[in-house]
Amino acid sequence: MTNGEFTILYNSHKRVLALYAATKVNFDRELAKDLTQDAFIRLLEETRRGNKITYPKAWLFKFIDNEVLYNYRKEKSHQQFVALAMEDLKTDQISDHQLELIDIVNKCISSMDSKMQYIAMQLVGHDEIDTEDAMESLDVSRSTYFRMKKEVIDILVSAARGDKKSKE
Repeated sequence: MTNGEFTILYNSHKRVLALYAATKVNFDRELAKDLTQDAFIRLLEETRRGNKITYPKAWLFKFIDNEVLYNYRKEKSHQQFVALAMEDLKTDQISDHQLELIDIVNKCISSMDSKMQYIAMQLVGHDEIDTEDAMESLDVSRSTYFRMKKEVIDILVSAARGDKKSKE
């Protein structure tokens, strides 16, 4: 796909795709805008990698569907994990301070982008996926994956300590 073809596709479908995305995310305008932007960026990346996209409009809509489903599953999984962890902790007579700390870390994870959340969930042992599978799922290089993993650890440690940096 040439830059000109991409520009024509973008200009002719961005509004429809954004509206479609909005219907998938309860009309959250910012999230719909992000999904639309991500879809077009990913389409451009795929074509630049040499992948032939026969029906780009259909591909864009399917990308939105897949991203919404992926994020829904991840959020649901995260919520279930937190609920189970909190229940286990309550039955083990954990202190209020420890519960507060868990809540802080949970809020910190919730504020991360989806790739960082994915790594955070791996770190807390919820998603037992090996490094190679994680890199493939995130579509990142080994060095990027380990850089992101270190960043997640730093963020979580800062949040647990109550550092200002983690709250910003």
